[in-house]
Amino acid sequence: MSTRKERMSYNIKRFLNFLKIFLHNKRGLIGLLIIAFFVIWAVGAPLITPYNEWGEDPNNPDRYLAAPAFAVENSGAPSWLRHIPPILGGIPTLSENMYIIDEPGHPKLVENGGEWNLSIPDTASEAISIDPDSPEDWDGSTAPGSLAIKFSRENQKMKNVKVTLYKDFYFPYSGPPGLYEGFISLLVVGKTNDTGYLYVPVYVNVFMERLADQKKYDLWPPFGKVPHAGKKWVESDFIAPGFTLNKTIVDPEAVEKGGFGGNGTVYIAKSQSGKFNGTGEYKTGWIISKGGKGAKRTHIDPTFYTDTRPDQWGSPPQVIRTLFKKTPGWYRYGVEIVFLDHSDEKEVETTVYIGDFDMWLLGTCFGVLGVDQFGRDLFAQLVYGTRISLYVGLLTAVVGVAIGLLVGLAAGYLGKAVDEILMRFSDMLMVLPGLPLLIVLSQILSPSVETLILILGLLGWMGFARTVRSQVLSLRERPFIEAAKAVGAGKGHIIFRHVLPNVMGLVYVSLATSVPGAIVAEASLSFLGFADPTKMSWGKMMFYAQRSIRDLRNWWWIVPPGLCIALLALAFILLGFALDEVLNPKLRLRR
Repeated sequence: MSTRKERMSYNIKRFLNFLKIFLHNKRGLIGLLIIAFFVIWAVGAPLITPYNEWGEDPNNPDRYLAAPAFAVENSGAPSWLRHIPPILGGIPTLSENMYIIDEPGHPKLVENGGEWNLSIPDTASEAISIDPDSPEDWDGSTAPGSLAIKFSRENQKMKNVKVTLYKDFYFPYSGPPGLYEGFISLLVVGKTNDTGYLYVPVYVNVFMERLADQKKYDLWPPFGKVPHAGKKWVESDFIAPGFTLNKTIVDPEAVEKGGFGGNGTVYIAKSQSGKFNGTGEYKTGWIISKGGKGAKRTHIDPTFYTDTRPDQWGSPPQVIRTLFKKTPGWYRYGVEIVFLDHSDEKEVETTVYIGDFDMWLLGTCFGVLGVDQFGRDLFAQLVYGTRISLYVGLLTAVVGVAIGLLVGLAAGYLGKAVDEILMRFSDMLMVLPGLPLLIVLSQILSPSVETLILILGLLGWMGFARTVRSQVLSLRERPFIEAAKAVGAGKGHIIFRHVLPNVMGLVYVSLATSVPGAIVAEASLSFLGFADPTKMSWGKMMFYAQRSIRDLRNWWWIVPPGLCIALLALAFILLGFALDEVLNPKLRLRR
């Protein structure tokens, strides 16, 4: 018992002495601090960033965090570039994300404590009634309740009655947003004829207006063709979510031509929607002429506007540039609902329920490092990428050093045929081309992180084995080894009780200096696209960057992961040199 306590006390004193010497080594201290920084990043990643390892919002992974890189000019940049003068490389015309609607869900009017205004013509004030908090909701709406706008009259038809729901907002940035994205959810019900069509159909158009010069632009719905009932997505020369099911969007002329009965497609373009019932007044928009809960929540964004049709007013970048040509400034966002009262029927009514209605302007800058071409946060990818680099580097070093240690001990102490076989085998592995072999093996085997660690470990032990062997060849001739043999100690006892403790200094140094090679190897494979596709790493960031970056303007995407790889590798090299100075008697610093 006394001997065990003395041994424990001796080991503690040795460790404290080692720690004292190590802390006086500047290179080792710098390396240790850098490693500690990255370890904090790896462990605290969920606390450092709210996004997942791919830089996505875990609650809505399919949504852009900001306008993706290259969506428009300068999009995807870091937010801090907006505050730097142009002479220093800053971009003052960048914009940040902006929610136009403060309270998503069904619109609440100003008089009810909300933010929406409602414009009703004086001539139709008796025909329009409002229920600001209708309990009506439906599958297409995500929030309970809705705003109900009801049109009803008993006698003479009123032709077109337009109700506008809108909100004015101030856009404070010196440059336009990158994209816009919104939602509207509608339900239309009312009195119908024998065939199920509304006596008073409804025209719907979402718009945005620049108040400085009263320029008004239609955002939704798009021109093009509307899918057959039961289809969720618009099948056309652009892709956009469908607005309705159950044949709720109808153009009578198209129906007469066999639109729904024929190929199942109804075309809504200027020439058709503008001629509905002979009004000729509205150039865009959809006519909802069948009621019921077929109306669904729809998506509003610039993907509706492409260059494929001459009657559209621009591609997404053109939409943004045209809308926000004069910034900063005041804008109006809203929806026009026109009750098309052209029926001779008495006592008609139609009610439009508005559920979700919101708008989000996606800025051209975001966060610390901006976003990639998929609108994902680059800083989150950088932080989570630390985990893979440390995981691969440390485990690969352990596997490689463990194999090299066992081979070196066996070859050095046993010698003869064992030494010859092991060394020739290591020579054969050393002449194999490293990176090509890694690429081939990673593709033959499953491309996972664990497979990569195993491959790197199996291909990285040869140099350390030779170092251990040379040290063991010297140790086995020492007097204390001869003394152990004389008292009858076996080979295993001598190797693990007498030889191994004398080569542990080499083990510690090699563990530290082997990590950088593994980190760089993983980054190289990821950069070439051969690494684990389910994990984000610094190399994977550079892989996506080299596929997307056309010049050096987006340097914030490629430089940080490269710098992190270099810093972490340098930290382990400094740590290895410091351990060598402390543990090697010939290099030990005496202070």
